[in-house]
Amino acid sequence: MNEVDELTFPEEWGWGRGLTGWAAEEAAKVLIQNWKQALQDGYELEVLLKDVDEVVDVLTEWRDGLRKANIAKQL
Repeated sequence: MNEVDELTFPEEWGWGRGLTGWAAEEAAKVLIQNWKQALQDGYELEVLLKDVDEVVDVLTEWRDGLRKANIAKQL
């Protein structure tokens, strides 16, 4: 087995944690699908792991924007 085959998201972190686990699992599936090809193309895993940080940053920006817009009052 090589490092491409070992890319998985821990099952216990997914559906078992409810909505947040499901969302994280779905994000991980998209990243892993891309990473498998990227690794075959010669990219280093350490470079690809920065994608996780970038996803967290985007979600944090989205959350902050929702807070600023006070979206809960509009629902």
